[in-house]
Amino acid sequence: TEHKLLKIKETVSEYKPKIEELFEKTKSKSLIIDSSIDQVEQTIKDLESKFMKIQIEIIEESEKLITSIKERQKRLFEQLEEIKTQKKLKLENQLKQLQDKKSNIQHTL
Repeated sequence: TEHKLLKIKETVSEYKPKIEELFEKTKSKSLIIDSSIDQVEQTIKDLESKFMKIQIEIIEESEKLITSIKERQKRLFEQLEEIKTQKKLKLENQLKQLQDKKSNIQHTL
């Protein structure tokens, strides 16, 4: 049993430097991975922030366009109403003139 224990100690002593070297390399890689994780997480936060900012800009610009279109629509309706009023007035005048002529003709008969 002592022989086995001695053999194990020799094996550990023999491989200990290699194991420590691998541990250090792994630790170094772990730090690099941690740094990469932090960078990716920050990039995700930046993306979310940029997305929200652009989304707000789109909403604001859309609202401006909608307001402009509604104002234009209102002006067009006002112009249309004015045109209709003028045409109707002319037609009513024509109708009145025609009715007067008819009345005059009937009176002369």
